[in-house]
Amino acid sequence: MAEDGYVTQAEAQAALREPVTLRRRSAEETAVADFFTEEVRRQLVARFGEEGFYEGGLSVRTTVQPRLQQLADRALRDGLAAYDRKRGWRGPVTKLDPGAADWRERLAGTDPGFELG
Repeated sequence: MAEDGYVTQAEAQAALREPVTLRRRSAEETAVADFFTEEVRRQLVARFGEEGFYEGGLSVRTTVQPRLQQLADRALRDGLAAYDRKRGWRGPVTKLDPGAADWRERLAGTDPGFELG
């Protein structure tokens, strides 16, 4: 940070002498809504610029509720998996040999309303 001009050399040396302590984040502090968080970041950068966003000391509160977001994410994944099991694509019904004489009739036969011109 001193090399980039964010703090003085004296401040950097003082910080290096301080002990490093770890603190676990609470669920509220952990970003679980990646797309939501990214959209908030994009809007703030558009409003304040890159420098204002990263160096401006902003404190941002949003409407996201981590526990509800986790439940919504799980519900979406489970719903998509269930939909795929019932209606997902499972490969071709049949294979047609374009060299066969009857390929046009066979193709039309897979859909009664289909006419090949």
